[in-house]
Amino acid sequence: MAQGRNQDYESPSERYRKEAKAAFKDTYQHLLNMEQSPDLNLVIKDMMAFMKKNADGVTSSQLRNIYSKIKPITEANKLKMQRPRLAYIIARQQTDKARLLMHLLDHLIEDVDGEKNTVNGFKQFFEAIVAYHKYFEKKS
Repeated sequence: MAQGRNQDYESPSERYRKEAKAAFKDTYQHLLNMEQSPDLNLVIKDMMAFMKKNADGVTSSQLRNIYSKIKPITEANKLKMQRPRLAYIIARQQTDKARLLMHLLDHLIEDVDGEKNTVNGFKQFFEAIVAYHKYFEKKS
């Protein structure tokens, strides 16, 4: 009986992955290779909608801090080495919106394979997220 419960258990990471995929509907698979997307406008529209909904969950300085660590990286394994840092950041987040965004970044890093889903593709996505965060950030 205990095994059945473990099989039904969904980790927070899995739950956030499902939420992120739902937020990006048909464009999730194009986030790491946006330039190859058959409908880049739809990818951008989904990114804007995601950030409009979740921008207030994280601060600009948190995003810029993460991005500054990732920007100089050129190799997939070095990018994947940032996942423990993201895990620490996720653990410190106070809102589901912030956790969702950080988990999205973590899952996309996990999906980087160096071929179709490249480090540069991830950095392009992250740069767009930082830009739309700034655009939708609530001024206090």
